[in-house]
Amino acid sequence: MSAPEELLDIRRLYRLPWSKNDNPNGWIEITTHCNMSCPGCYRGCDRKDGSERHLSMAEIEVDLQRLIEVRNCQTITISGGEPLMHPRVLEVVELVRRKGLSSLLLTNGKLLTRDLLTALKHAGLTGIIIRVDSLREGVRQSESDLDELRQEHADLVRSVGGLFLGFTCVIDKTSVAQIPGVIRWQQSHGRDVDFLLLILMRDPHVLREKAASPDQRGWVQLDELCGEIKARIGDLTYTAYLGCQADDAQIKWLYSIWFSLDERVLGYVDERFLELVQVFNHLVEGRYAFISKKSDYFVSLPMLLLLGLVNKSMRAICRRFLAAVLRRPSLLFTRAKMQILNIVNPPKLIDGKRDFCDACPDAVLYRGELHPSCALDEIRERMGRTDPTA
Repeated sequence: MSAPEELLDIRRLYRLPWSKNDNPNGWIEITTHCNMSCPGCYRGCDRKDGSERHLSMAEIEVDLQRLIEVRNCQTITISGGEPLMHPRVLEVVELVRRKGLSSLLLTNGKLLTRDLLTALKHAGLTGIIIRVDSLREGVRQSESDLDELRQEHADLVRSVGGLFLGFTCVIDKTSVAQIPGVIRWQQSHGRDVDFLLLILMRDPHVLREKAASPDQRGWVQLDELCGEIKARIGDLTYTAYLGCQADDAQIKWLYSIWFSLDERVLGYVDERFLELVQVFNHLVEGRYAFISKKSDYFVSLPMLLLLGLVNKSMRAICRRFLAAVLRRPSLLFTRAKMQILNIVNPPKLIDGKRDFCDACPDAVLYRGELHPSCALDEIRERMGRTDPTA
């Protein structure tokens, strides 16, 4: 078994217990308007035949209530289009807060200002994920060149304070070798960056038309990406996964979680740690965990020691924390920081059918029923309705 295959052996990973009706994430797309036209956009913002529309507050409230009823969600992810273009986005965030849920906003960041971010925070926003990568519309820079833009966003979010921060990076053959550098950048900015989402490039329109093979399109497979990461970050290990509806052995969502101190990685958690977190959260809160407020990702030494009593990987992390304190006693009262890496392997075709994610966390409501958000345009067309107002 090769190194990437061994890393991705599902027997060594925790299968996240999420299901269609007990899923920590509720996904809502409040607009199809966007100020960018990125290749392969799932919502068709790169197509000239698409129509644009903002959902009304009444429609949004109906969808939110339905998601709460059928998903048992802990977080509402607010997406688009570009959600910051919705004229009532602050009211949407406030509505989610009133429902007692965390809120996560996905944006390309072009409209972000300190005043807007402050207003979103006051409305109840829990976190924000910003897309920065070399495949965005108009970008002609390498991933390392884009670290400056990531830093600008991180500085802005830090200036407001208290918001969970993540970045999205879409990957194809032209950028896959640069991705370990993006992960290293995340690890070296542990105080500011909580989350990194890596998405393998797929084009839903090409999939429908079967116009080209993955190799012809420059698509990257999951084992290729993990091989690149292993070659550059040899100690990185994976923790949990979500499977595939069409292929029992395929991984669609893959997680790695680690703790850092003073911008240095202390160690990676094992599958039992995340199982403990998920089961405990469901036992206490009645829902599985997805994201939390920023402060929850900072963990004191006493709490680490407590976790070390029940988990082997946490004991190793505690030992490295104490070793760091012996070298620098001033670190004794510094809290370790938990960071998350999430790799998403979007649907492709298997025997002419889409291999959708098992227990899709990003399912969206259409006509009152849940469908994978990445295939919503296709589903509309299959139902004979391409108008998003339908």
